[in-house]
Amino acid sequence: MDARVILSDLRLRGRHGVGVAERERDQDFVVELECPTDLTGVDDSIDRVLDYRALRDIAAAVIEGPPRQLIEPLAEEIAVRLLTEPRPAEVRVKGTKVRPQGIGAPPPLRPSPRPPGNRSTSSRSPIG
Repeated sequence: MDARVILSDLRLRGRHGVGVAERERDQDFVVELECPTDLTGVDDSIDRVLDYRALRDIAAAVIEGPPRQLIEPLAEEIAVRLLTEPRPAEVRVKGTKVRPQGIGAPPPLRPSPRPPGNRSTSSRSPIG
């Protein structure tokens, strides 16, 4: 049987990005972890399974740790630590920066200049 432990939508805060400003403020990251697990002889004991709390703690320690410029080294560090500590046979790490600076937001609106000769005027007149 192909059994997997999947943790999705782990919302964590970190200070990562290429720009200095990104590394100076907390930002939202979403991490998903997927690890195969062996169900042979599994009972209801936490000591005999891959404890998802340990997986989450490792991901949090990396994301909340020292600032990095790129998300790829974060994913790699999470994977290496997972393979070293809880020791699943393999691991898949997906990291998402929720609002990356400079991507996804439209540029700010600027007033467009009026064409020459197309001047509008307005006047007020008292009502009465």
